[in-house]
Amino acid sequence: MKIFISDLHLGCGDSLEDFALWEKAQPPQKTQEALIAAMARMHTPFADFIINKIWQTEYAGGAPPELILLGDIFDLLQVLPAERFNPEKIHLIRKAHAPVFEALAEFHKKGGAVSYVLGNHDHDMLHPAMFETLKSYLPFLNERSGGAPMLFYHAPQAALYAEHGNQFDVLNAFEDPAALDVLPTGSELTLRLINPLEKNYPAIDNLDAREALWFALTRLPALVSPACQKELLLADEVDGISRGKRLKHLAYFILHQFLPGNQDSLLTALWQLLAENERLIRRGVSPAKRKSGILYTFRSLGRNPLRIFQELLTDRMAGAAKKICGGDVGITIGKPAPAPRLVVFGHTHRPCLKRFKGGGIYANTGTWRMRAIPYGRLDLRYEQTLDYVVAKPLKEGDGWTLVKTSLTRQES
Repeated sequence: MKIFISDLHLGCGDSLEDFALWEKAQPPQKTQEALIAAMARMHTPFADFIINKIWQTEYAGGAPPELILLGDIFDLLQVLPAERFNPEKIHLIRKAHAPVFEALAEFHKKGGAVSYVLGNHDHDMLHPAMFETLKSYLPFLNERSGGAPMLFYHAPQAALYAEHGNQFDVLNAFEDPAALDVLPTGSELTLRLINPLEKNYPAIDNLDAREALWFALTRLPALVSPACQKELLLADEVDGISRGKRLKHLAYFILHQFLPGNQDSLLTALWQLLAENERLIRRGVSPAKRKSGILYTFRSLGRNPLRIFQELLTDRMAGAAKKICGGDVGITIGKPAPAPRLVVFGHTHRPCLKRFKGGGIYANTGTWRMRAIPYGRLDLRYEQTLDYVVAKPLKEGDGWTLVKTSLTRQES
């Protein structure tokens, strides 16, 4: 039996921390006292899942279970010190999330194996100093694969393949996943734009791509502090980046998240949308009226926004999984052979389970961190889904009985 989880985004317990469960709508400021309590509310179900639920509910005997941590377990892009490859980041994460480390150690002590695949937010674990520091706390990581960092997980005898999935997202794909020299554009955006904004607006990176579009175009400048507005759109230059270049970055971000194909022509349309939004902001137009104006601009460009939003990253990931099951293994990091029948990704924070007509299964591990979901005109609600994927071998014949579920779902 194999259990996959991903996208915990463990931080160091500061204002950028995301591994926390808030009792009510997320507070405007993450005080240290509130953060400690919110992280404890997340540590408890995680430890119970790892130490108890897996063994009592999912495990039915036979070979000990294997837990596969499928990337973005640690959010090294949101942990100070800012310089890359500083092992102090690992010590700070361990201090903030000791119950998580202790639960993984207990899982191993009970006989389970733990494999750890890197994602785009914890890709710096590929550096020897970083990974060795992590293994000083979790020495049993990747025992079955020689103890080295993993960029993919492959069980050929079980026709199973898994990787984090960021390589199928243009914004977050590495030119060379095995190299450490160049970060993808999405990582640069996190460091330069998202992190400064999150200090003033904690929910900014808890919005997924679909909600982030409307949030960026219609809501953010009205909700964040004036200083934060200045950083996002209105200042002539921030950290050496001009306003025009920041708008282009935002346009590319939206483009790559939503609009596969025909990207050059759509970039012009998105640029016009952003320019129109900034013009309305300068005129003091309310967010609700800005949204109407943006919809009008969409229609004048001959684009149906609802149809655009259907072309989501989630669908592209499922499409990639279908190709892999069909034998196009060259698009993966691991180039598995023979072609797998079960493909598991994380990255999207959207749990998913698809069975393809031609054979093969795709599952996505979702996330354990809170999601902020806009509704109405300006309100946000918060949802916690503690998602995981369980793959159990069939008793007869080849293949898997796949179970995808969620521990709890809480909304406020």
